[in-house]
Amino acid sequence: MVTKLNLYMNNGVKEYWIVDPIKNHIMLYAKDHNNEVQFDLMNIGDVAISKTITSFEINLNRLFK
Repeated sequence: MVTKLNLYMNNGVKEYWIVDPIKNHIMLYAKDHNNEVQFDLMNIGDVAISKTITSFEINLNRLFK
């Protein structure tokens, strides 16, 4: 996962989601306005919202139902 994240972030990918169906969470990595990678961990009860795709969001309760 780390190798893939670094490869993506170093080659222009602005946002990378890792969905873990065993732990029922989403790890969200996104570049901010300073081009630094930010991390969010979304769990059951959260709504994961894309920082780069307008109006794209996932309700984790529904996803991991």
